[in-house]
Amino acid sequence: MARAPSHQTIRRLTYFAAIAEAGSIRGAAERLGLSVPVVSTALSELEAELGVTLALRSTRSFTLTAAGEAVMEAARDTLAAAGRAMALAAGSGKAPLTGRLALTLPSEMAAHWLPPLLARFRAEAPDVALEIDANDGRVPLASSRFDMAIRVEGPLHGDIAGGTVLKTALVASTPFEPQRRAEGFTLDIPLIAPRYVGAVLSPRENDAPVALRFREIIETNSFVVARRMALAGLGAALLLEPSVRDDIAQGALLRLCPALEFGVVRASVVMRDALPSPAARRFAALVEAG
Repeated sequence: MARAPSHQTIRRLTYFAAIAEAGSIRGAAERLGLSVPVVSTALSELEAELGVTLALRSTRSFTLTAAGEAVMEAARDTLAAAGRAMALAAGSGKAPLTGRLALTLPSEMAAHWLPPLLARFRAEAPDVALEIDANDGRVPLASSRFDMAIRVEGPLHGDIAGGTVLKTALVASTPFEPQRRAEGFTLDIPLIAPRYVGAVLSPRENDAPVALRFREIIETNSFVVARRMALAGLGAALLLEPSVRDDIAQGALLRLCPALEFGVVRASVVMRDALPSPAARRFAALVEAG
């Protein structure tokens, strides 16, 4: 009789699925909010447990073996089945959601994106104790007290499939007057770019490409810091749109090229556990629904 998979096996399968989807151990580690050695060790442990080589990896390439492809399909089925079971339990209506939900996310999102979502979750799950951590660092979930994290990804041009989309704005302190030339706008100032997003911009105006070039890029790990730097006149800043509406209305910040659409940032949910709690799964469903 086959031995039932342990909790550690499910965890390793979850990491393996992330590795296969990302195409590399490093990419999976970034998605999971873990260190590369932790993810690499989980893959080696899974191979030892199953007695097969799942992937051929080197410093330059990563390729699933035939056994790895088969295990990947099984891992998808296993995790999907677990997800369906948790969803049925959460949506059965037989028992209210209870327990504790601890969430970490960037401070600017906590201030401007989270409150409406939290209000909807609170209406559905008033008995769940909430802990919200507004943190502009990247918390390693595996060794933390948090059930989930909201990660923000770029780049900021083109369509990004999946996830929740957040509109952004390019703003600067007033007065500000960019030079307009035939080939586009020339902004001879620094661009303040929060570390969570890319600084490659490809905006459009009336379906015609507009070039935005910057003398230099100042990187910060906080949308809050970026806004304050823009208010201080240190350059143009790329910010979440809700975070600048009041500043623009009050004349403190100018939205550069308001007719342009600068694209989106993707917000994705990263779970600490392979089998998260019903409360965590319900909150993640609200995030994915937008």
